[in-house]
Amino acid sequence: MLSKTLKENKKQIAFVLFLLMLGTGALYVQGYFDLWRRVDPLMYADSNLKLAFGPSHAVLLSYTPEKRLSGHYSLSGEAIPKDDEVVLGYDIASLAAGENNMTVSDLYRDFLLINFSGSGKDYRVAGVLKKMNASADKIAFVSAKSFSEIPGKKVELKRTADMMPKLFYYIANTDPIRDLPLSNGSMENYGMDGKYYPLILGRSEADMMIKEKLLSKPGDRIENLFGKPVFLAGIFNSTGTGLDILHYLPEE
Repeated sequence: MLSKTLKENKKQIAFVLFLLMLGTGALYVQGYFDLWRRVDPLMYADSNLKLAFGPSHAVLLSYTPEKRLSGHYSLSGEAIPKDDEVVLGYDIASLAAGENNMTVSDLYRDFLLINFSGSGKDYRVAGVLKKMNASADKIAFVSAKSFSEIPGKKVELKRTADMMPKLFYYIANTDPIRDLPLSNGSMENYGMDGKYYPLILGRSEADMMIKEKLLSKPGDRIENLFGKPVFLAGIFNSTGTGLDILHYLPEE
C-alpha cells in the first residue's frame, strides 16, 4: 500500500523536494548559512588585546591571527588587516562613520586614517566586518606588526566554562579611564572593601550580568569572579566602543 501511494504521488514528492532545494539555495544566497563561520574570534586563545587611544576615543585593539579572521566576511573592504591597516568591527565602524559624516561602507573607500596616540603614524581603515552580535563588533583589528607598534595597555582575555570570552582591564592610580563618567556608583574611594575587589563594568557587560541576575546594583557581591571576590563599585556610561564590554579591576 505504501509503495503504491509513493508511486502515485511521486510527481508531488519531486515538486516538494525541488521547493526545498530552492529554499535552501535562497537561504545560502542571503548568507544565513555563513553565520556558523562568523564565530566571535575572541573565543580563541591566540587573540591579543590592548586598550589604545584614538583621536577621540579609547579603542579596544586586537591582533588576531589570519586563520581566525579568514571566515569573518567583511561588510566592505578587507577582513584581514595588513601592516599599517585597521579592520573595524561593525559597532566601532558605525561610530567612526557618524563622526566623519560617512556611511559604514564608505569608511575604507574614502581612506579614513586613524592616528593612535604615541604611534607617530596613521593607520588606514581597510575594511569593516559584518555585524556579529559579539565582542568583535566593538574591536579594531590590526596586524601583529601594527599591534606591537601602537602604544596601549594590555587587556586580559579570560573564558567562562562554556568558552565565552570575558575581558579584564586593570586600572592604575593615574589611569585616564578614571575620568570616564559613571551612570551608577562612584570612583571616589575606589579600593578594596575587606577581601572584596572593586569591580566596575562597561555598560554592555553590566546589562548582561544584570539580565543573568549576577548583579543588580552597586554594592552587590560575587564571591568568585575568576578567582576573585568582588563587589560592584560602578557602571560606566555607554560609549559605543570596546570600553562597554570590559570588566575593570584595580591594578595590583
